[in-house]
Amino acid sequence: MFPAAGLAARFATSEDPGRRPLALRDPALTAEALEAFTRDPEWECCRRAARDPRMPLARVRVLPADLDTAGHAAGNPALPVEDMHRLLDAAGVAAQRGGGRTGGGATRAGTACDGRRLTWSAPSS
Repeated sequence: MFPAAGLAARFATSEDPGRRPLALRDPALTAEALEAFTRDPEWECCRRAARDPRMPLARVRVLPADLDTAGHAAGNPALPVEDMHRLLDAAGVAAQRGGGRTGGGATRAGTACDGRRLTWSAPSS
């Protein structure tokens, strides 16, 4: 297993965008540093930070509104089920019998951390 202790201190502020994501492996990474990674210009840092279960709940709840982190934040295991249902409802994904969801056709667009244009559509039934 890759040694993770101390990686935050060593790589969190690295000039090399390929090394900054290593800091996210550190179990001692602070909540403040984790939140800062959701604003990092390196897409990999944003993505990993958004889905990190150590993210404070208040921040997890606002990340799905940010198109840069929406998909990964919505899958964060710290996000309460009620919030997940609200996201599905907002996307137009209708509830099915048995608790599942079917497509609603909602579309969102935005720009990713790395400048790529993104479009997401809910699957149709």
